[in-house]
Amino acid sequence: RPPTRVLVACVHSVRDALRRVHTATPQLVSKVFMAFLSRTASEAMRGIFSDTAAFLVQTSKALHSDCKRLQESANPGIDDVLEQIAKTEQALLKNCFGALLDCQPLLNLLGPDRVACQPFLRDMQAQLMAVFWAFAEVCFRYIGQDPLEMRMME
Repeated sequence: RPPTRVLVACVHSVRDALRRVHTATPQLVSKVFMAFLSRTASEAMRGIFSDTAAFLVQTSKALHSDCKRLQESANPGIDDVLEQIAKTEQALLKNCFGALLDCQPLLNLLGPDRVACQPFLRDMQAQLMAVFWAFAEVCFRYIGQDPLEMRMME
């Protein structure tokens, strides 16, 4: 998948290429192009959050391995474990914020039209919530509890 900036540049190229056709059939081209923009932005955003969720799982797995290794070492120190947890937390937060930042240019593609932006924003919120739920589920599994219990607490 191309980086967001590359995708945005490609979409701008498509927009520029459609200018001549737009003069002949402005309503049709505008309608089709907005549908294209909406779908392209949404699919790219889903990909970004999919990568974020995968990073979350990989990082949590690595943290588990690191903590296990530290506990089994000859000189296990709680400070080392806590430091590793803090580093992992920072990496996860940085990755989540990075996903949100990567989505900003996609939202800008849709322009100032609130009606066009609302489905994208709803979908982005759902994707972000899915990442946070995935994190919570990983944590519940790590401590040996059923993630369904967490869902019941909603």
